[in-house]
Order: sequence, then structure tokens, then C-alpha cells
Amino acid sequence: MGLEAIVCILERGKANDVVKKAVEAGARGATIFFARGSGETTFSFFHSLNVETSKEAIIILVSPETKDKVIEAVA
Repeated sequence: MGLEAIVCILERGKANDVVKKAVEAGARGATIFFARGSGETTFSFFHSLNVETSKEAIIILVSPETKDKVIEAVA
């Protein structure tokens, strides 16, 4: 049985809501971890905005049959 990975990068504090929606759509669970972006200085140089580099990353493994439904739920 092959699985497919759905990866989401979110602002901190939003991962639990996304995982809840994914599970309601048929995912069996997810892995959440903290991440930090590395492009802040380049982005802020060109756009004059403050970018929060602290993120949450989610990996959701799903069957090919469930993938589209989960993607629609978390999008």
C-alpha cells in the first residue's frame, strides 16, 4: 500500500486546527513540529515587511484515495 505525504507550513498556533480538519476528512493522524524559515532577510529587504520566521510544520500521510479530500479540508 502506497502512501502520499501532505506537508503544511503554518503560523505558530494554527496546526491543531488543521490536523483536526484533516482527521475529520479521513486522515488517521499527523506529525507536527516547529520550524524556522531562513528567507526572512531576503524577503524583508525587497518588501519592507516584518516576517515571523517561527512556524509549525505538519506532515500528514494519507492513502491516494483519501488525499484529495484531506487537501480540500485543510486548504
